Amino acid sequence: MLAGLFGVCRRLFSVDIAQVEPASVGAQVWDEQVRLFEVRRDGAPIGYFYLDAFVRPGEKKGGAWMNGVVGRSRALAPPGAQVRLPVAVLCCNQAPPVTDPASGEVTPSLMTFGECTTLFHETGHGLQHMLTQVRLTRVRVIG
Repeated sequence: MLAGLFGVCRRLFSVDIAQVEPASVGAQVWDEQVRLFEVRRDGAPIGYFYLDAFVRPGEKKGGAWMNGVVGRSRALAPPGAQVRLPVAVLCCNQAPPVTDPASGEVTPSLMTFGECTTLFHETGHGLQHMLTQVRLTRVRVIG
């Protein structure tokens, strides 16, 4: 499903999406099944997103959502960079892969049509956050 989703993103928005090891970009994950992806345009990173796809009863609320971790910002760019890249979290609650205790064989997560639709929907929210070209973040007026 992810290959198809990322193919649609490539055709519509001219971006490539690839999984990266969190440590390679100075990031961490909160669960072993959470994956980090880098969004690239013309080979250069333009954003990142975490995909927290699977249900974890008792740990994670139901439903699906996208949250921005950090927004794109020139003002808050790290030293030596022109812009801070946006990072998003896409959370879904689909069934996880199943491991047979006897053989150790893993059956991948088999997504329902509704789960596929939800993944595309949340990815759309994430792309809106990650593909922005806005140069300034929110401005707070105090006084």
